[in-house]
Formats: sequence, structure tokens, C-alpha cells
Amino acid sequence: MQYKEKGYISLVCYLRDDADVIEDFLHEITPLIMDTFEYYQFVFVDDFSSDSTFETVVKTLEEIKIPGSVLRLSQKHGKERGLLAGLDKAVGDFIIEFDCPAIDFPLNLISQSFESIKSGKDIVVIHPEKALNFSTRIYYFLFNKLSYLNEPLTTERVVVMTRRALNSILSIDERVRYKKALLSLAGFPRKSIPYKPIKSNYIDKRSSSEKILSAFENFVSYTSIGSRAPIFFSALFFMISIVIGVWVIYNYFFLADVAGVGWVSIMGFMSISFSGLFFLLGILSEYVTKILREIVNIPIYTIGQTYTSSKSNEEELPDSL
Repeated sequence: MQYKEKGYISLVCYLRDDADVIEDFLHEITPLIMDTFEYYQFVFVDDFSSDSTFETVVKTLEEIKIPGSVLRLSQKHGKERGLLAGLDKAVGDFIIEFDCPAIDFPLNLISQSFESIKSGKDIVVIHPEKALNFSTRIYYFLFNKLSYLNEPLTTERVVVMTRRALNSILSIDERVRYKKALLSLAGFPRKSIPYKPIKSNYIDKRSSSEKILSAFENFVSYTSIGSRAPIFFSALFFMISIVIGVWVIYNYFFLADVAGVGWVSIMGFMSISFSGLFFLLGILSEYVTKILREIVNIPIYTIGQTYTSSKSNEEELPDSL
């Protein structure tokens, strides 16, 4: 008889317009979970999909008869808040988190991650060896340079964590939820497992505007850009002002015959100056928005519909768990 781990596992997965792939995902991941762990639950978060994602997950859970819950958010909240809703619902001693229903890595890495958890790690991250596109690599390079976090961040596919690590990040009073940064702030022992993608089925479905807004929020909340940017631009404008001042003096004494020429330089200086000014105003407005969120205390997420499968193994849990 095959040995099964006794700890309770919660698998949390974020969904957004994934009706066409969720069934394959469940049929691929379920045998591993059932063969490896004795007690488990599946938690899926449907971020207000425009297709039949919610209905497809419900149907598949009933067909393969596994314990699980499906949360449909009442409006689109984004990946970070959607995952938070799923993590709040998870009751396991260990959590396996997928940020999308795509498996482009060898499944044995999940078992390898759990072995690392048993050896003393609280967080294990499965991630590609390098980001798929250039813009993502630039984002993480700049973020890691400017952030005050303990660990450099990178693209992630799956995060395996203990209950105490999850409780720690859930207790952090931060309205801008960036789980990668929160896990780094928690300071628990962690391990990274890089891999070469064996499939090309991973798709980031966020729009360009969503990525830019998310990146801006993350930079403001978890890096020192708010304090460094004003100093940098002040120094830059000071140097440009000196150069233009020297040019004006030179023009006055040595190029008197071409007075009136130079509007291009002046307009260029003004354009750069106002660009920097508006950038600083953007950072300031983001800080004001952040303060407003804290004061008003708007819910981080709202759930519109919940489904719990008829199959449950929670009643079989021993008292020691």
C-alpha cells in the first residue's frame, strides 16, 4: 500500500476566463494530490470570469468526486486579491498555491517541494529559470534594486507554504496585497526550485494597463522609490539647470548675434522638468490613494457566489490535525 502524507493539504488556484483549460488542469493535478496526501481540499477562485469558468469547475468537481470549494467574486478584483480570497478559505496545514490553471513544469516538483517543507522550510517557490518576456525581467530587476525586501523576487508558478507562513502574511495589515513581497517580509526559511518549462501553455491574461497599474502600486508600496525619486529628479534638474545656465552665459558673451536662437533647448528643458514633476505627482497621488484605502477600510474582496462540493474528507480528519 502506498504511503500518503497525513497533513491536510489545501490547493488554491486563481481562475480568470479559464473554462477551456480548468478541466484538463484538474484531471492532471488530482491524481498527484490523491496519491500523495490523505487529506486535501481544492479551493478555486473565479475572478468574475466572462465565460463559464464557474459552472465548468463545479461540474468537474462533482464528476471526479473530490472535496473542494469554488468562490466567484462579485466583480473583478485581480490576481492578488483573488488569491487572498482563496487563501482565507483554505483550512489546510499546508497550502499549494497556483496563480493560474497551467502546469508547464514536471509534477514531481510538487512532491519535491513538500519534502523541502518537511525538512524545515516554510516556503518553497517553483518558478521558471527566467522570465518569459523582456518587460517582466526589467520589472523584477528594478523592483529588486529598489525594494527593501529580504529576498529578491521573481516570476512564480507555484508556492508551497506552511500554515504558520500563511497566517503570518494574512495578519499583515496591508491593503495593497502583493503576496510575493509579503512572504519575503515574513522572513521564514524558504527555498526556490527553478525549472525549464516543458510546455508553452502559460498565459498572463492581464491587460497592459492592469500590469502597469499593478507594477506602479507594488513599487510605491514595497520599494523606496517614493523617497529616492524626488532626490534623483532634484539632482537631475539641478544639473540640467547648471548646464543651461552656462550655455546662456556663453551665448550672451560670445554668440550675441544669434540671440533668439535656443528655443529648442528651453522647450526641451521645460518638457523634461514637467515630465519629472508629473511623475512625482503620480507617486504622490498613489500614496494619497493608499492612505484613503486604509481610512475608508473598503473590503479587499467581495464574494458573489460560493459552491462546496458534496464530497468532503474533513469529517474523516483525526483529532491530532
